[in-house]
Amino acid sequence: MIIEFRDPVLRWFAVIAAIAILISGIAYRSIQDLIENSHLINATHEILETLSDTLASLGDISGGQRGYVLTGQEEFLAPYHVALTRIDEGLERLARLIVDNPSQQRRLPQIRSKIEEHLASAAATIASRRDDGLEAAREMVLTGRGEAVANELRQLLAAMAEDARRALEIRTEAADKAVRGTLAVGGSGVATTILVLLFVFLFIRRENVHREAATAEIASSLHKMRQLTRDIKLSGKMVELLQSCRAPHEAHIVIEKMVPQLLPEVAGAVCLINSPQNAVEAVVTWGGPTGAAGRSVFAPDDCWALRRGRMHLVEDSQLDPVCAHAMPADGMGETLRREPANRGSPVVRLCVPMIAHGEALGVMYLRSNQTSMLTEDMQDLARTVSEQIGLALSNLKLQETLRAQSVRDPLTGLFNRRYMEASLQREISHAHRHGQAIGIVMLDIDHFKRFNDTFGHEAGDAVLAEFGRLLKSRSRGEDIACRYGGEEFMLILPEAPLEVAVERAEQLRQSVHALKVEHHGQSLGLITASFGVAAFKVHGEGAEDMIRAADAALYRAKEQGRDRVVAAETAEMITLSA
Repeated sequence: MIIEFRDPVLRWFAVIAAIAILISGIAYRSIQDLIENSHLINATHEILETLSDTLASLGDISGGQRGYVLTGQEEFLAPYHVALTRIDEGLERLARLIVDNPSQQRRLPQIRSKIEEHLASAAATIASRRDDGLEAAREMVLTGRGEAVANELRQLLAAMAEDARRALEIRTEAADKAVRGTLAVGGSGVATTILVLLFVFLFIRRENVHREAATAEIASSLHKMRQLTRDIKLSGKMVELLQSCRAPHEAHIVIEKMVPQLLPEVAGAVCLINSPQNAVEAVVTWGGPTGAAGRSVFAPDDCWALRRGRMHLVEDSQLDPVCAHAMPADGMGETLRREPANRGSPVVRLCVPMIAHGEALGVMYLRSNQTSMLTEDMQDLARTVSEQIGLALSNLKLQETLRAQSVRDPLTGLFNRRYMEASLQREISHAHRHGQAIGIVMLDIDHFKRFNDTFGHEAGDAVLAEFGRLLKSRSRGEDIACRYGGEEFMLILPEAPLEVAVERAEQLRQSVHALKVEHHGQSLGLITASFGVAAFKVHGEGAEDMIRAADAALYRAKEQGRDRVVAAETAEMITLSA
């Protein structure tokens, strides 16, 4: 079948194609020759470099041997040992390079033999120097055998190098011819290049489309990276601030300020477990409808995340169970019955449990009307933020526990004597500055030893514990109730003059009468207490003076029959009684 190219464009295209094929074949052959010659030239250069390295290594061996023989110091053998490795590597490389050169291969066994002889001579000289001393090694060197072997070896290497240089000249000339042929062929391919340019243009155009898509993807990745950097900085700042907090309310303020920045356009709340009440309470809220969650309380079982101990995501309430604390309007604390079947806008809910040191502290609840907001990246960030908040709140809880243990009496829950002494000194300093009164009441449980002797020490502890609860319940917020020691207690009454302190002590004495304590179902009987009262400036301006005065008044109350309140004597009373 003969195809007639009547269209001039097709005819020229056929001619150009034929020329291009012919030129391409010639150019391909020329380039192959050039590549082959280039490989041979590179191999020859590598042979020359290997021979040069081998000569240099032989020089290092001779130098290291000579330095060690003259000095006997081992550091001179460092280049000797390095050269041994280099010579072995060089011989292996040389054997690979001359695999297609029979004349060079015939020399290689001779070179190996001479190198082994030279290395054996050097090793013997070094061993002689090490074992027999300088003179013995010098005698071996003076025999000249090692130097003769080295000269023969150099001659063999020089002959091999000369052959390589001649081969290099021949191959370089052949490469030059190949280059000239390639250039000639390239000049005749100009017409073909024009057509190639057209295809290149189309290819470049297509690549530009791909590059624009790649650029957009890179821009998106950069945006994500900047967002990640921002989140890391904000998260680090939040952690630093949380670690600096000294009380839970300070941590709540930090959470309220920082979390909305980390999780923007997402409403949420941080809810903590109140173990004594078996309830979960929202302590921090931000954004949207969950703002009403500030006073919301719900049971731990109302949250699937707390039940399962892991994150709970609800994107479709028909498929996934919604937590009972999350109504369609997300009024937390309300009971979930059933979401309406027709949902106008999708609501995504995420509950992330806050767990620290294996203990569940609460849950972080997030809500969004846009599915795109609570992405996987946002969920990972929410998990990280929840872990950081949980750890910080757990540490604060631990710190509060430790502080309480350091200032509280474990049996009564009252402040201990050390805290009392520091507090009294602080209140006295404040009273000095502002001209205010302070009353102190020293009280002692009457016949306390009887409880221990009659009912046992556990009963005595029960009396002390109930007495401590009574003192706390009858104290104002600013009062300081302390266990002074044993069955003695002290009550510091800021801004209370002597008359008020005596009145408060009398009220407390009457409350003690009503105290009913049982131990193992058995009543411990009537409990009474004696009280000694003193006041700032009236009985002294220092803590020791006031305590001494109150203690003396307590002692007089005991002497007068117990179960009574006695005010400390002033200097005027003491003078009158005298």
